[in-house]
Amino acid sequence: MNTWIDTLSSEVRLLFHAMARLSDLAHAEQNVSAPMRAVLEYLHTQGSATVPRIADARGVSRQHIQTIVNDLTEAGLVIQVDNPAHRRSRLIMVSAAGAQAIEAIADTEAKLLASLEASVPSADVASAERTLRTIRFGLDELSADLEGSE
Repeated sequence: MNTWIDTLSSEVRLLFHAMARLSDLAHAEQNVSAPMRAVLEYLHTQGSATVPRIADARGVSRQHIQTIVNDLTEAGLVIQVDNPAHRRSRLIMVSAAGAQAIEAIADTEAKLLASLEASVPSADVASAERTLRTIRFGLDELSADLEGSE
């Protein structure tokens, strides 16, 4: 039985992978993968954060984020500094090179997506955003219920 939620879920997953593929292709010369870009963007917009905080915000495991942070650190795009609030959980910060990279990435993506943006009416985008946000909040509530029942 294929319900609207099945169809929409499939489209969201396909959209996510299409966006990741475009990001990987567009930023291959910078050696920044889609997951690296996501963490870099988070740190650039939210400021310094610990690996657990980034993982919670992204809805993924700490181990996954730690691997990405290690790659970003090795590439010189983030730095790790002592955290005055916690001895073992270091703060991750965007380096100057990381700030330049994420700004260049944003510029490249804006140019690439400009034609697509012009082809979708803003009212449709606003409706899609409201719908996806409502579903995401509902999924968060379901997840919280399941976590509470463990």
